[in-house]
Amino acid sequence: MVDATVESQRHKTLLGLAMNLEEYCGCDATELAKLVREGQVTAKELAEIVASNVAAVDPQVNGVIEMYADRIGSLNESLIPDGPFRGVPFFLNLILLRCK
Repeated sequence: MVDATVESQRHKTLLGLAMNLEEYCGCDATELAKLVREGQVTAKELAEIVASNVAAVDPQVNGVIEMYADRIGSLNESLIPDGPFRGVPFFLNLILLRCK
């Protein structure tokens, strides 16, 4: 098990002013939420990482139907509800079944 202090220091060293894609991909949602709670990264920074990389990759994958990247700049983080994954970006996959 990794010492929490060492793990926290590793993230501080990696993050610097902003997290990059490699650092983002190296964390699971629990770690990202912890970084947001500790103030080491903001929800806005995480959203910017996701949006910029979706824009770069999605034309080849065509997996994202709607991305509200224009809302990131005006994101009011105080309005994000509390919860275990507060501030962590995610995608919704809505599969609508039609019943006859």
